Amino acid sequence: MAGRDRGHLRYLALVGLVALLWWQTDMTLPPDLGGWRPAALPGELVYDLAEIEGDRYAAAHTGLYDLSGEEPAEPFGDLPTPVVRIAQDGKAVLAGTYHGIYRLGVEGDVSLDGLAEQRVNDLAHSASRWLAATDDGAYERVEGDWVRRWPLDEDARVLTIAGWEGGLLVGTRDGITRVDLDREVAEQAWEGEVVRSLIPDDRDEQAGRIWAGIVEGDVLLASDDDGRSWEAAGDGIRLLSAQDVRSDPADPDRLVVGGTGVDDGELLGGVMTSEDGGRTWESEPNRLSNTHVYRLAVDREPLTVTVGWPFTARATSVVLPVDITRFRAATNGAGVYTFADPPTALSMLATLQPAVRVVEPLVVGGIFLALVWQLARISGPVAGSRSRDTGSRS
Repeated sequence: MAGRDRGHLRYLALVGLVALLWWQTDMTLPPDLGGWRPAALPGELVYDLAEIEGDRYAAAHTGLYDLSGEEPAEPFGDLPTPVVRIAQDGKAVLAGTYHGIYRLGVEGDVSLDGLAEQRVNDLAHSASRWLAATDDGAYERVEGDWVRRWPLDEDARVLTIAGWEGGLLVGTRDGITRVDLDREVAEQAWEGEVVRSLIPDDRDEQAGRIWAGIVEGDVLLASDDDGRSWEAAGDGIRLLSAQDVRSDPADPDRLVVGGTGVDDGELLGGVMTSEDGGRTWESEPNRLSNTHVYRLAVDREPLTVTVGWPFTARATSVVLPVDITRFRAATNGAGVYTFADPPTALSMLATLQPAVRVVEPLVVGGIFLALVWQLARISGPVAGSRSRDTGSRS
């Protein structure tokens, strides 16, 4: 019996050691898991976000920043500011500024590409063409030169631009104009409020859809016929304006819209979410309250946790075989914010975490009492009397 008791003791000791190590191990999840958190460039006005050859960039009022490292690198020194857009076509990387369009070289060099000293409001590679919106019109890059496409005989301030196979769409302070380049015809496709953005839908099954972000009124419009007609698509959006729309790569029906948030007593932030492909929208209180979001970016990446080892001051970053969706928001004066969707299993654990924290000390205490009791059984008088009885029989 003593051998069996010692076996139980070893088993309890092992369980106790594992429980103690588990209790002392500190596992830290990413701070933006399940909520918007500041990530980079605090206090900075950020206009655009882009990923180029695996590196992340932020176009800001004070320059263009590389966000790939733990800390943002110094901005490109030869690039005029502010930088409002950055885009690529797989070959060239262009940046739109208030002083023209510049090309970024592979060695970090910068050179003027065109529209010198013109204020660029938007820059896009759309429908296989380079397009730019400026204070005097809409431009297309043709054989290395920037050619004004609209209007042809006067100046007009264009705030945003997008392309379709036969022409382009321009957003102004009065609405949306559709320009047919083949027929050299321009027509007002939608008339109303200020149009801040024209965003091609990033979902494969909705490749022909274009979103339009509006100031006030129906802040989000959608078109499925190359911009000929538009319909309201912002049922439930309580933003003062819409600026960008992005989908979750893991769930195409889940969309996030960014724009001008308002603190209406419910901490409504500068982003809202749709779970049904944009038919309805809703919001939860978040840290982007009363914030303007200029641009959104989204990607899938592995979940990384930080493990603090027990009884040491060391910590290790561990990449788990689980992918998560991370959204990034370029904000007006708050830098770059991020939000990561927690995996379902972690969401369940988070719900149980308060109860687990209460139970952990009780479990460790119970194991300790079991060890003490088992030691008492081995060394106590009962165990000793059994030994004498065995000896007398022999």
